[in-house]
Amino acid sequence: MKVSNIPNTNIIYLIENYEALLFDAYGVLLNEFGVLPGAINLIDKLNNTNKPYFILTNDASRSVPTSSNFYKSFGLEIPEEKIITAGSLIYPYFQENNLKGSKCRVIGTDDCFLYVADAGGIVSDDDFDVLIIGASPDNYNFSSIEDLVNNLFSMLDVKEKVSVVLLNPDLLYPKSTDYYGIGAGSILLWLESFVEVRYPGQSKLQITRLGKPFKEIYQEAFRRTKTMNMVMVGDQLQTDIIGANNFGIDSVLVHSGLTKNDTLTGQDIYPSYTLSSIND
Repeated sequence: MKVSNIPNTNIIYLIENYEALLFDAYGVLLNEFGVLPGAINLIDKLNNTNKPYFILTNDASRSVPTSSNFYKSFGLEIPEEKIITAGSLIYPYFQENNLKGSKCRVIGTDDCFLYVADAGGIVSDDDFDVLIIGASPDNYNFSSIEDLVNNLFSMLDVKEKVSVVLLNPDLLYPKSTDYYGIGAGSILLWLESFVEVRYPGQSKLQITRLGKPFKEIYQEAFRRTKTMNMVMVGDQLQTDIIGANNFGIDSVLVHSGLTKNDTLTGQDIYPSYTLSSIND
């Protein structure tokens, strides 16, 4: 498919033609410096018309209540029941895999620790059965990574495998128009590389990835909407767009975040539509 063949769309068309709308948060509705143009009016319109919508965010650094309050601080009146975070997926995951009571080392913010504790995990920095990577905390540095790597090696020296749960698969996320943060997915990439060097040819990490582009977060949206006639509006090809495409729903790439229109050339992942911004 050529980039020129991907149709442009607008918010009115999406509202009129889909039973439910799914939005990424960062790069679509807001960034580190504030709310993006059109976001407040859009959310107000959806609330006032009772149009079904949900925020599907890989941000596991905030709990659902914290996320709702955070959005409201920018003027986005998004209630808790409209928010599906990657972190919230840990509850059904722990239930389905009988992980309640498991010792967990947690990498992330205070809310990441709350997610794990509420799901039934026991937080432990030294001896652990499950490593939970939720977010890249601001105070996490190379010394912290060294400590984690050596702690992990100590576990793997005596255990056949260690389970790793990655809540947020994002490698990068847009902090502003031209400045990017390192996502939790990058921490896992480092760990995989280090483990391969230390234990070459051995599958030492049993990895589960939650959040976009993986199906669990879209399944939760389907459980709530009861329809496949929904569309995902996001700014990242590798998470928002490919995740929606694989799940079998339409996707819209908005150019206000990580992926710009000129980076579509040569890709094998294409959205159903493109959108300059949600202000269109």
